[in-house]
Amino acid sequence: MSTLPHIQYRSNKKAWMNQNIFEEWLININTRFRIQRRQVILLIDNAPSHGWDQMLALDHIHVEFLPPNLTAHIQLMDAGIIASFKACYRALHIQHLVNIFDEQGWLDKINIRQAVDFAVCAWNGVQQDTITNCWWATGILPNIIYFFLDYMSM
Repeated sequence: MSTLPHIQYRSNKKAWMNQNIFEEWLININTRFRIQRRQVILLIDNAPSHGWDQMLALDHIHVEFLPPNLTAHIQLMDAGIIASFKACYRALHIQHLVNIFDEQGWLDKINIRQAVDFAVCAWNGVQQDTITNCWWATGILPNIIYFFLDYMSM
């Protein structure tokens, strides 16, 4: 784990997020923002796995839940960020498979380390413009914020 890029890797039998993993992630990311001296707002949907002990000292994260049934309309990740990430990941995976087949003449499954490396590389491949455009597309922020985001991306 210590040789992995800056990620948190957890697993469970169903391969789904659960409340314990989410709470652990919140604590860790709050610590990172404390070290960076950043205050952030975290917008999340109301999935059951997004519950946590409300008594946690989240002093650098303010959590806001999106209203129910609006996720498909205003969730940034659904507005194109996930699609961009998946496209980058799939391209890396396919290139890896082609390289392995060219070298060995057969295909092996990738291991967790390779998957993590692909995920980190794919996330780094998501363009800032993609994220900015998703903020625009969802209409979450008031127009003055749009102007600021557009100005900052110049």
